[in-house]
Amino acid sequence: MSKNLKTSILFKHKHKWRVVITAFIILMIISASAAVAYKCYLSKVLLSGKFDVIMDGMTETQAANIKVFGYSPRETILVLDKLPGNSVWEYKGNRNFSKLMIYSGTEILIKKVKVLYGSRETTAENLHLNSDTEADISLKLKPRTSFWAIVWNMLSWKEAHLGFIAILIMLFIYVASMFIFLKYMPVRRFYQVLWYLFVFVLLIHIFFYVYTGFYLNTSGLFMIILFMLLVYILIMFIKRLARSQKHLKEIRLSITSIALLLLLTEVLFIITGYKSTRLEHGFPGYYYSPYNTKNKKYFHTWDSNHKLVNAEYCYMRMINTEKLSDREHSIIKSENEFRIIGVGDSFTEGDGAHADSTWLKFLERGLMKYPIRKQLTFMNAGVCGSDPFYSYILVKEKLMKYKPDMVILPVNISDITDIHIRGGIDRFRPDGTVVFNKAPWWEPVYASLRISRLLFAALGYDALLCSKTKENYEADKEKIMEAVVLFNELAKKNDFIFIVAFHPLKGEINSKMMALEDVCEKLHNKIPDGVLNMMDYFIVYEGIGPSNSSEYYWTEDGHHNAKGYELFARGVEWKLKEMGIIDSLMKE
Repeated sequence: MSKNLKTSILFKHKHKWRVVITAFIILMIISASAAVAYKCYLSKVLLSGKFDVIMDGMTETQAANIKVFGYSPRETILVLDKLPGNSVWEYKGNRNFSKLMIYSGTEILIKKVKVLYGSRETTAENLHLNSDTEADISLKLKPRTSFWAIVWNMLSWKEAHLGFIAILIMLFIYVASMFIFLKYMPVRRFYQVLWYLFVFVLLIHIFFYVYTGFYLNTSGLFMIILFMLLVYILIMFIKRLARSQKHLKEIRLSITSIALLLLLTEVLFIITGYKSTRLEHGFPGYYYSPYNTKNKKYFHTWDSNHKLVNAEYCYMRMINTEKLSDREHSIIKSENEFRIIGVGDSFTEGDGAHADSTWLKFLERGLMKYPIRKQLTFMNAGVCGSDPFYSYILVKEKLMKYKPDMVILPVNISDITDIHIRGGIDRFRPDGTVVFNKAPWWEPVYASLRISRLLFAALGYDALLCSKTKENYEADKEKIMEAVVLFNELAKKNDFIFIVAFHPLKGEINSKMMALEDVCEKLHNKIPDGVLNMMDYFIVYEGIGPSNSSEYYWTEDGHHNAKGYELFARGVEWKLKEMGIIDSLMKE
């Protein structure tokens, strides 16, 4: 047998083993992924897709005070809709439930609970629910959708369709690029491996953006490499036209040196977090555009239990069926009950403190010292990142069923930026979607390339890509006044007390200048009883200033600590005294 024939047979033999080993590795990866998915997710699923919950033995009033909801294996809350005129709650979505819960505002005995899913049914009898409590009925009912029905349902998800299409497109582009590279650019094996790796990871970045709308933090590295490749190709093209090869090595060396310097700087910025935005600190790994509405909903609320966390603190929040950081509240209001709803952003939700140390909780405890003859109920409807228009829509279209007697809206300078990005009431569309203002055309560069942020900062742009001119600043202030006027009109129409509280941030305390002072004064002329200037209260009544402001705010984050929220609550209590509301609550 000739030497060449032996070599050919040996090559084919090795090639077959490579295919077998590669197939075996892929099979092992798929099997391991399936096992992890089953253990961490699929094994926890009890119900999947559409189902109904039917309760027997209750009046319509009792049924109106019951909420049925559940949690997905990822702790996302899923709320069932009550059908009018009967005791049936239905879920029309295609998500998975790991728990099924019932909340009752009053003590009740439910004779029978049935869960209908597909052609199957499970029943539980004589469920006793205490007043203002929630019960996990998953174990009592023991419903279980079959494994293959769960998988089939998950294949109908939009995410599954997009993921499958993305994988096919990515494989096609990858194979096509490898074929073109190997056929027309024959190079050494080391450079082939580098090219495979580069194209593969680049495709991951591209499809991550297409799929999520977010930019991975490492996108800037590929931007630098692609830019340098483009420059190199352009120089080579010019050299070919000029038919000159002089100084080609020097040019290659210069381009490589600049690329390496930029790459090392970019890596250093990523590792140290230099020039990272607040949202990047909250969502490590990718850049979240404040202008992105891809995952935004009509109501600015939470989808799951969450942590309010940064380098200085970490506090857990549990949400209710309204997707707010609070306990469940009865829909039916008692005759002697006085309900107070606090709306707004992170300062109302209580970012920077325990859930028991928000300003609403301190206000609740502060009012206990008065002989108030009504039952006070405090509802926390604050959501991190909200703004006055989101708060208005939340109250108007979701919380009015609780029949509030008072709504309190804190406002601060951060709301100016939120409105500048999102716009006013026109952001809410009739089809239930929201549309923000357009991001600057150069946002992809800012998002992907950390080095570029040095330039944009020098041009006067902040981390939210805003460079406020005096004209824009005044327009945004007008929008805040518009939101407050809308709230005040809603209060008159629905007979509740409305208070807007303008409160300063730490820098404003130290400078003794509140940026929204003029807005506060203008609104005070329109609704004199409903405006609270918290800056004046802090300075005049509490003696807060540059020397002691750090006791009430976190150093780096800027939110109140527990002591600051207690101070905030005293300011609201002072306003309620001044308006005579506390005195009215003490009367028969």
